Amino acid sequence: MPSLPESETSVIIESPGAEKNKGPIWDIVLKPIVLPAVTNGKLKVLELAAGSGVHTQHFLSSILDDDKNIDIEWHPSDPDPASRASLNARAKLAVMEKYILPANGWVVGVEGGTACSDGARDTDGKTVSSTSSTVHDGADNDVVSGMEKYSGYFDLVLCINMIHIAPWEATVGLMECAAKFLRKGGM
Repeated sequence: MPSLPESETSVIIESPGAEKNKGPIWDIVLKPIVLPAVTNGKLKVLELAAGSGVHTQHFLSSILDDDKNIDIEWHPSDPDPASRASLNARAKLAVMEKYILPANGWVVGVEGGTACSDGARDTDGKTVSSTSSTVHDGADNDVVSGMEKYSGYFDLVLCINMIHIAPWEATVGLMECAAKFLRKGGM
């Protein structure tokens, strides 16, 4: 692994829990799911609530250890700017920038939310992007502007760091998001 300047590595967030569970999550849960999701030698993953990048780095290196010829496109997403900085630094340190797109709040680079919504609500209960004036009515599940190109795009939607600590509404939103962005037959 290359060494990076202190200014770049100082943003890496350590996560003892993620370090402890990354192996079992890969070996027992994900390996049997992820590798069969590869179609035509390609794997496109949307990872929501990616956190500090411990899981992302481990899962990606495990996939590449199994088959270096898989064309991987990994889209990590997290609403926390510090987590995104950590994930980006880990990707750079592990020389995985070729596979891991820069972490962001949205999938395509707008900071401050998740792939479906940033969770901000106005007084009428509509979801409002904190980075634009676009309003997304949760009732009709509108996709954030610019996200339409990712409809049915991903082979796998992955969310390890959220459901166990989030309110039920977040889990419902995750399922709606997966329904929008997974390809037919994706997981």
